[in-house]
Amino acid sequence: MQFRQLMLTALVLALAGASRARAQDSVLQSLIAEALVRNPRLAQRQAAVRAASLRIRPAGTLPDPMLSLGVMDLQLPRFEFNTSDFTEVDVELSQAFPWPGSLGARSDVARAAANGVRARRTSGGGK
Repeated sequence: MQFRQLMLTALVLALAGASRARAQDSVLQSLIAEALVRNPRLAQRQAAVRAASLRIRPAGTLPDPMLSLGVMDLQLPRFEFNTSDFTEVDVELSQAFPWPGSLGARSDVARAAANGVRARRTSGGGK
């Protein structure tokens, strides 16, 4: 009977110790989580990774089209277009097309830069 009580007491103490260890582990995990949330350097690195990742897609797109409007030899102040034979109104729409393969290369460069920033973040290095 004493052996049984001894085993039961040991079991209760072991469970209490495990419970206490779990509670300490839980407190430790919550403190670590709070430190990570409140760490401005970590937030800065996360923002840098996000910014670098968001630069990938625009790097591989065409430049914006350009719209130009122009007026030449307009009679002021009445804005009459038919008073001179030299009055011109110009409307131009243009689109730049980069050399084949350069958009893909730009995307690859942006992706490599994002991977570099991500690697610095995970390794803890960099400034």
